[in-house]
Amino acid sequence: MQYYYNYDKITREYTGSGVANINPVATKREGKEVYYAPAYATLKKPPTVNKYKVPVYINDAWVVKDDYRGAYICDENLNVQIVSAIGELPEGFIVISEEEAQQIKNDILWYVVKDGELIKNPNYEAQKKAQRKERLAHYGMTKYDFYKYVCQPNNISYVQLLQIISSSEEIRIAWDLCGHVFRGDETLCNNIQEYLPNVTEEILDTIFEQHGKYIGD
Repeated sequence: MQYYYNYDKITREYTGSGVANINPVATKREGKEVYYAPAYATLKKPPTVNKYKVPVYINDAWVVKDDYRGAYICDENLNVQIVSAIGELPEGFIVISEEEAQQIKNDILWYVVKDGELIKNPNYEAQKKAQRKERLAHYGMTKYDFYKYVCQPNNISYVQLLQIISSSEEIRIAWDLCGHVFRGDETLCNNIQEYLPNVTEEILDTIFEQHGKYIGD
């Protein structure tokens, strides 16, 4: 039984097959069976291909090309794309799973690309901590809230706070001119924290996360 093999009009990739009909005129003329092939089809059988490959009919012959369409890919900077065309991967990109792509979207620090492979970031914890510190630096709270949530619960009265502020011209200027006290403001946070022996860096971070807000750069 003779088959014909369809290919796409635009991409020219193999799309399926069907049973070919005999061409009686050509068969009689040539003395052997000759079969019809519909438009955008050939009687030449396409090669068998593996994953990420596709037969493409070019110049009356099947050519095997890379085919990553629908696959998630990323580069060393973890820029994620979905492949939409037949052909080689863009330079520097590798194939990843949908789950890995989602994880990158959720937390870009989770993976790194090393030697052409996506692996768990060995420095994840340190980088995550640095990322949190950088973000927290932009958390701010009003002076009232700073007193209410940082000083007052740690037995620093308002009078004592004013004394601390007045102890240094640098601190006084920073306090008087600021609209918000920022976690990243070393002049205020570090100097005032010296008078709060029970307030660690971690505790102060948590207070700003709970009672402050991200104000931005």
